Amino acid sequence: MKKIIFCFIVFVLVTVGLAAAGEQKVSVEILYMNHGPLLSTLQDIDNACAQYKDKITVSRYDFDSPEGERFMRKKGISQHVPLMIWIAGKSDVSIKGKEIKLSGFPTGSGPAFFQGKWTIDDLRNALNQATRKKLGIHELSLYLEGNSSSSSPDNCKCFRHCRGDCSLC
Repeated sequence: MKKIIFCFIVFVLVTVGLAAAGEQKVSVEILYMNHGPLLSTLQDIDNACAQYKDKITVSRYDFDSPEGERFMRKKGISQHVPLMIWIAGKSDVSIKGKEIKLSGFPTGSGPAFFQGKWTIDDLRNALNQATRKKLGIHELSLYLEGNSSSSSPDNCKCFRHCRGDCSLC
């Protein structure tokens, strides 16, 4: 009887621990220059992040503030960079087999010499990937049940299969 009680207690503790770990949000850290040309890009980033408000925690650091300077030292940033984004501690992400650095203005916005090689869609795809890693057993069971008819990533229940490209569903 003692073994059964002990096994039950261990099971409950492991289950609660896994559930608590599954609720952890993905960190998104944004280092930015609070200058006119970047403001519309920051709004686009805020709009993209708002779609994941229950799955991410966003921290913003103004390049010119004391807090921003501390953050730059912590991250080892010493160059003049208008914008840099870290998702789960990484500024480099792999999207559809392509390595992307979330640094500088998105392609097509801001001064050409400060443009990076990424887009707001790349940011959304990176957030999709990062937040899906945090999903748990319930979402996997939806996939296993065959709930794969969907037309958008927001409604997609087969994320393990389509990885956000619901045209595969």
